[in-house]
Amino acid sequence: NHSLSQILARYRVELAEGAVISVTEGQIRLRFLPVARPD
Repeated sequence: NHSLSQILARYRVELAEGAVISVTEGQIRLRFLPVARPD
């Protein structure tokens, strides 16, 4: 089914974009918010 493959492709793109966004947010938090690290 062509529409199913379109849905899967769109889902895959959105999933990848979501992963990029979450990684970027994680890097921003690590950079700007002090993380408590035991010495």
